[in-house]
Amino acid sequence: MLLQVKDLTVTAQLARSRQTLLEGVGFCVRSGEPLAIIGESGSGKTMLALALLGLLPDNCEATGSAELCKSEDGSDIQADAANSDLTRTKRIELIGMKDGKKNAMRGREIVYVPQSGGEFLNPALKIKSQMFESLKKCGIKGKPRLYSAAQERLERADLDACVLDSYPSELSGGQAQRVTIALSLSPFAGLAIADEPTKGIDAQTAKLFEDGLKDFYPNACVIVITHSLELAAKCSSVLVLKDGRVMEYGSVKKVFNAPESEYTARLIEDMPRTDGEEYA
Repeated sequence: MLLQVKDLTVTAQLARSRQTLLEGVGFCVRSGEPLAIIGESGSGKTMLALALLGLLPDNCEATGSAELCKSEDGSDIQADAANSDLTRTKRIELIGMKDGKKNAMRGREIVYVPQSGGEFLNPALKIKSQMFESLKKCGIKGKPRLYSAAQERLERADLDACVLDSYPSELSGGQAQRVTIALSLSPFAGLAIADEPTKGIDAQTAKLFEDGLKDFYPNACVIVITHSLELAAKCSSVLVLKDGRVMEYGSVKKVFNAPESEYTARLIEDMPRTDGEEYA
C-alpha cells in the first residue's frame, strides 16, 4: 500500500477573502513505514488530516492529489514509487471523492484516531453500540460474532470487555482513548490517521499506542500528527509544517539528528527526547 500526496492545497472562503491554509504539500507513505507530521499549533497539521479524511469544513476546498495505491498482484510498492509499476495497482483518489464513497470507506478502508476519545465518542450510546456499528462496516454480522470481534479489538487496546456496557462518560480519559484505538482496528484499513493520539492521556495508554503503532495497522499507510517527539521517533519519516507549507521532509534520523531549518531545530529543542538518545 502506498499513499502519494502531490501539491495538496486547502483554501478557506472567509467573509471578505479567500485564505490559503495549506499550500503545495507533497509526501509519500508506504505501509509499514509510518509518517510523523509535526509543527507548531496552527501550522496546518489537522487541516491536512481533514483533507485526507474528507472532513473539511463547508467553507474549505482541497485541490491537488492524494492517491491511495494498492498492488493488485501483492508485489511491493516502493515509498518513492520510482521502482514500482503503478499501472498494476488499484488507485483511489481521495481528493474530490464523492461523499457517499467517503462515508463508506471511513471506518473500514480509512480509519481515524482523534486526540480526545471522550469528545469523539457519542455520549448517548453505550460503547457496545458504537463498536458494533464499526464492526458491521467491516462485514461482521450477528450478535455472537459482533461480541467476539468487539472483545478481540478491545483486548488489543488493553481493555476489558466490561466497557462494552459503559457510556463514554463512565470511562477515564485513557480508557476512552483506548476505545477509539479499538474502533480504528479495521483489517481492511489502507490509510490510518492519528491526530495527537497520546495528548493529555496517561503514560501507560500513550506507551500502548507508541509500541503498537506498526502492529495496529500492518497493511495501512499510517500518518501520525503529534507534538510528541517520543511518538514521532517510532515513525520512519517526518514532515515538518509551518504556516501550511512543508519546511522539511525526510527520514526521522536525518531530520531529527541534523535539521536543515532553524524552525525544525527549535521544535526539537522545545520537545527534547527524554532518554537522551539520538534517533536511529
